[in-house]
Amino acid sequence: MGTKDRWWSDDTWPQGGRLTKALAAEGIAALVLDTQFHGERAGAIGYQPVEEYVCPLCSNARREMTIETVVDYRRALDYLATREDLDRKRVGAIGFSMGGLMTFALSAIDDRVRAIVPCVTPIRANDPQWSGAAITPGTFAPHVSVPVLMLMGRTGWALFAGRGGSVPRRGGQRREVARVVRTPATASRRSTSRERWAGSRPTLK
Repeated sequence: MGTKDRWWSDDTWPQGGRLTKALAAEGIAALVLDTQFHGERAGAIGYQPVEEYVCPLCSNARREMTIETVVDYRRALDYLATREDLDRKRVGAIGFSMGGLMTFALSAIDDRVRAIVPCVTPIRANDPQWSGAAITPGTFAPHVSVPVLMLMGRTGWALFAGRGGSVPRRGGQRREVARVVRTPATASRRSTSRERWAGSRPTLK
């Protein structure tokens, strides 16, 4: 789950080091925090394995972890606003799994975030871990007005979209989540009109 160290290493899921290096090469800075109960913040739960404290049935702990981390990133945006070397009008957020869920919440409540890229984000209504109304993407998606590029898997554990995978957009309409596929064998990308979710027309290079 969400330790900041995963964004500096190339060989840990989700190979975050490759992404942060690619961003840096384009002149884009990255700010990464430990999620609540993770990494250096595990002291709050006595450094026990986070999977034990935030278990699949521990909805209150999962909600606290999510909400507190989103609050932390709002404070991080406050810090970024003090940096003269950064363009405060070009701030985006990317997250995988739980982090993707948090990008919905952050962009819905803080207009300083100008675009989001949630990846393999749990959105199924019957998902026992993430369907709580306080933290499900469906709660926040109708309030997201910035461009969204949502990357989902088609097979395996990353198939969070599943059948009928959709999230509400502004105005109450529902749109299927974007599915942009890149396979190791073909490095292919598929793009359909469904990927223009929330009015965004993402361009992949």
